[in-house]
Parts: sequence; C-alpha cells; structure tokens
Amino acid sequence: MSYLRRPDLEASAIGPGRSSGGGADGPQGNQAPAVVTLLLGLAQHGVDDAVDALEACVRAPDPKVRAFGAMALAAYRPRQAADYLARELQSAEAWRRNNVGELLLMLGDARGIPPRIEALDLGSAIHGQGMVVRAGDTTDAAATESSRGIRMFACRDLRVYTQQPLACDPNATGAALAAQVEGWRAWWKAAGPGFAPRLRQARQDLDLQYQIRPVTIDSHLAR
Repeated sequence: MSYLRRPDLEASAIGPGRSSGGGADGPQGNQAPAVVTLLLGLAQHGVDDAVDALEACVRAPDPKVRAFGAMALAAYRPRQAADYLARELQSAEAWRRNNVGELLLMLGDARGIPPRIEALDLGSAIHGQGMVVRAGDTTDAAATESSRGIRMFACRDLRVYTQQPLACDPNATGAALAAQVEGWRAWWKAAGPGFAPRLRQARQDLDLQYQIRPVTIDSHLAR
C-alpha cells in the first residue's frame, strides 16, 4: 500500500532497470499500469487483500493508476469505483475530465455525460490547443479538422449511452455547433443525474458499429 502512495511512483516503470512497459490493454485501448494489472490478477485468483490493494490504487498520486485502479475495482466494488472516478471530474484539466467521463459511462454512471458534452463543445481545445475556439465561434478548415475526431467520439458516446435522437454532427461549426451543444445541455438539465445510461443498447450499438464499419466510424453518425 505504501508503494502506491509514493509521489515519485512511475506507473510505467518496472524492474530495477526501470524499463518502460505497461500492463494489459484497458478501456479506450490504453495500456493499464503494470501495478494495476498485477493487483487485478491477484484479485482474480482470490489472493487475500488484493481487492483492498486495488482500492488503494484510487488514492495513488499517479492519475493513471487512480483511473485504471478504479476500473479494475469496479469488478468487485462498482459503486465505490464509480464514486472514486467521479472525484476526478474536479480536475482543472478538461482533457482529464473527458477521459474520466468516458470511463464513467462504461460503468453506466450518468456523471460521465457532462464531460462528453464539454468535449463536443471544446473540440481539440480540450487539450489546451489555442488553434481551436469554442462552440459558437467560427473556425477555419484546419481547426475544424483538428476537432472533428474529438467531437466524433463525443457524439458517439452521447448518442449510444443516452439513445437520444438529438443532433450531433462532428463536422458542425459556429452557430450550428453551438445549437447542438445547447440542445444536449438542455436535455441533460431536464434529465438530471438520475438518468441511467442505456448500457445494453450502447453495447449493442458499439458491437454492431465495429462489425459493419471496420475502418471508419463517423460516416453513419445521425446528423
């Protein structure tokens, strides 16, 4: 437990030579920190206190250990795991809030919806890139293209996890984009945090999406 609390913990460093490496593939295609993968394996084999050690991950200084630790913990203590992840939404960094929002939606927690609406609003400005402005302002072609991918995935998550037929075009700019963002925010204000993400439908949609569209995923988004 004290190892996880070390402020100098490097989640990707393994072995005395500090060679870089990750654990198993995790949510969003990312590599889970090796320490989380190790603890999850121990928990799956019924090792005493391994689940408690996973819960200790969510208090680690390393944000990647916290996030992946919470996702692993969700297999055993789902409510606590979601609450730990939701604390990360207080981050001052929009990209970190967005990443946590994706994970919360995977767990069926509606607190992941506002960060995905924020991603639709900000586009690549979510990473602090000055080239792209907020929804409601005009953008040039290069700026629009740099934001399209982020908005595309935000639209995907908003549509599949809510099953709402609201407009969500990742190519929209200016007033059209602002109207879409406002539409999603108005829906969320009415739905409230008591809304339950449609996990079953989302899984079906996502499975079907990749079976039918193995190369591209944005051409069939409802617009």
